[in-house]
Amino acid sequence: MDFRYILRIHISEEAAKEILNNGKIQKQASEVKNKLYYDNALVIESEPGYDVDEDLIMMVITAYGKPAKAEGYLVVNGKERKVFDGMLDPRKPLSIHQTETEQEFEEEEDEYDEDEDFDLFNEEDFFDEEEDFFDEEDEY
Repeated sequence: MDFRYILRIHISEEAAKEILNNGKIQKQASEVKNKLYYDNALVIESEPGYDVDEDLIMMVITAYGKPAKAEGYLVVNGKERKVFDGMLDPRKPLSIHQTETEQEFEEEEDEYDEDEDFDLFNEEDFFDEEEDFFDEEDEY
């Protein structure tokens, strides 16, 4: 199966030229079978059968120095599929800025976890709760 990855980082042509002229970045790209070029965005494209290198991505985004919108594509047998759409941030290596929906989902998940603190089927939790109940009852 023929596959490759393409990462498009939306930065200015001027900033892209500086990155493209960086010898360290070019050396890393060739070592990991990735190529860099500008096509209305800075493009990191892997050779068939290779992944886009994470260290190369970090070198590029660190050289750029600020967050940038990026899109990642997986190309299999000539068909392109978007696999990433987010922000790359040099201060948060290889993390994406969450969309509002993702953040809300994560908050709901945290609330759900807090509700699970009491396990009805855990005898220790059950008896602790039962003792508290009887202690309160004795006070009346």
